[in-house]
Amino acid sequence: MVWLDGKPTLVKTLAWPVDDPDLKRGIWDRKGWSVMDDQILFWRAFPLSENPRTVIYMANTTSARDNQADTITLERVAELGYAAHSLVIVPAVGFVTAEWRSNSGVYFRAHSGTGEFLRERHCPAQASYRGLSVLGNTVSLCVTSTDPVPPHWKKYSSPYLTYRRLDYVAGHTLDLPNDLVAESIATWNADSGDLHMIKLPELFLENMQVQ
Repeated sequence: MVWLDGKPTLVKTLAWPVDDPDLKRGIWDRKGWSVMDDQILFWRAFPLSENPRTVIYMANTTSARDNQADTITLERVAELGYAAHSLVIVPAVGFVTAEWRSNSGVYFRAHSGTGEFLRERHCPAQASYRGLSVLGNTVSLCVTSTDPVPPHWKKYSSPYLTYRRLDYVAGHTLDLPNDLVAESIATWNADSGDLHMIKLPELFLENMQVQ
């Protein structure tokens, strides 16, 4: 057995592309990081642009090990024609995005590492929360499904859950319902395209409320 000791095995400076106009825009955007295996991805979405879009930047640490350069530069690899709400690297596929659409639900989309569109799947939902999680080729997202929620489950709703919604914007999203229950996990296989809904047991909802 080998224990991790926390000693760095590779130290490089991460640099941004030079003179990229989308890195200098204002605050009304969404952005995030995803790191998996030897890949680093930064994304930035512009929902309020005349043409909503998402810009993808990536770097690979494997090539950095093979040269003496002190810097790894994020390269602009793709521009998607929609504003994503969450994004994660899925190594065997490329990356997967989740886009929330009001009164419709979540749209999962798989793209190659260069941004080529591969497939998508719509997941009807009343709300979605936090961000994407990934295991193998499958991504998961916590949602409020469109199924009727048992009346006694309403005690597990919380106004604080609103702040975890993908479409929540502090100070600007004021009309979201605060009586929903995040009672399902949507899982989507980015390779096969299969979508499954997993219902959370009531005991789990009780534990969530305690926490």
